[in-house]
Amino acid sequence: MRRRSVLLAVPAGLVTLAGCGDEKSDTAKTKPSTSPSPSASASSAPPPKIVDGPLPAITAGTKFDEKPTVAKGSGDPSKDVAVKTVIAGSGKTVAENDYIQANYLGQVWDTAKVFDNSYDRKTPLVIQLAQGSIIDGWRYALAGKKAGSRVLMSVPPTWGYGKQGNSQAGIKGTDTLVFVVDIQNTFNAKSSAQGKDVAQGDAKLPKVGTNTDGKAPPSTYRRRPPRRSSWRTTSSRATATWSRRTAASSCSTRACSGTPARSSTPRTAARR
Repeated sequence: MRRRSVLLAVPAGLVTLAGCGDEKSDTAKTKPSTSPSPSASASSAPPPKIVDGPLPAITAGTKFDEKPTVAKGSGDPSKDVAVKTVIAGSGKTVAENDYIQANYLGQVWDTAKVFDNSYDRKTPLVIQLAQGSIIDGWRYALAGKKAGSRVLMSVPPTWGYGKQGNSQAGIKGTDTLVFVVDIQNTFNAKSSAQGKDVAQGDAKLPKVGTNTDGKAPPSTYRRRPPRRSSWRTTSSRATATWSRRTAASSCSTRACSGTPARSSTPRTAARR
């Protein structure tokens, strides 16, 4: 089964829709899925205090960009946003309002129930760390981290989905959420594409033909004969008709272009 997810910025209590399309079916079905969407109450919350823990352990999938398995939270979670850099990257530093490209997994602290992850979709999340685009817990926890880092965090309701929670995702208004985020890349409006120099004979480069005889290369474009416009035909006919009428009106009653004009004489003679 092939799964796609369209991530939208929506108020807390709502979820984005993930379309589940079966390759053997002509119709696509949709079912609710959650994403780290902004909370209606989080936008008015003050910046959180960032603490080191407590945080549950990652028990499997410990490599960067590998789908992790996270243990159930032990005891009470922090009332602040707890953040730990599990793997330190060496790429660009993430700043607030930057865009990030990342894989992530989210689950509930008390139950370890996974409510969303991008690893199964094989498509990383690309989103801006800006107010109204993502939950505030992500904005504050990921700012200052470097691309290539794996970040483990716990987010209380105040900086998550708020007191209303997300019933469709099984998130209550009192649930603290745990996220693992693998930051693949970060960029902003001033970023530009990056590359590296390779040898001219690199097999991955596109093949470009050369012409050494000085002649233009033959074109494979098939030219069509010009279409005769209908308005030209109509115009020509109209012009010819107008010319005949003009010529006829300029003729005398006796003759026109050497042709004898009709008169009443032949008709009179015929009656006689």
